[in-house]
Amino acid sequence: MMRRFYLLLAGMALAGVLPLVAQDPADPAEPKIVIEPSSTKLSLAKAELTVSPLECKAPGLCGTYTIKVTPFTFKNDFGKLTLTMSDLIVGKMKAGEPVEFTGMATSERDGKTKAIKGTTTPNAKETGLVNFVVTSEDGDLVFNSSYHLVR
Repeated sequence: MMRRFYLLLAGMALAGVLPLVAQDPADPAEPKIVIEPSSTKLSLAKAELTVSPLECKAPGLCGTYTIKVTPFTFKNDFGKLTLTMSDLIVGKMKAGEPVEFTGMATSERDGKTKAIKGTTTPNAKETGLVNFVVTSEDGDLVFNSSYHLVR
């Protein structure tokens, strides 16, 4: 699993998403991926997605999420987010291509899981665009945002 993680980082570096740098053994911290907040319109509401900085952990990228639905606050949700990374994704990243990913959001409110799929498109060194599709009981929620890396 750790081998896959390091391949992912190497792939991101080759794709220009994550630069390869010599890591100081005294500072084992890996870069985090920051997803900018985004929103989408629903028929009678607006849903806002906030994702914590994503950390590279087995089996992929992990963090937390919050979805706020205005004016239907009873639909608000929060929990853990895991985006799975495979060798195929790493290969595409090495080629500098847009990457498709899948994952799972697990609600801390009710324990239910929601499937997530999406794409990333690098547009400059350490930045790019990201699209999340969250499958919910009420249909798919599509969020478009951007990402950047922080150290």
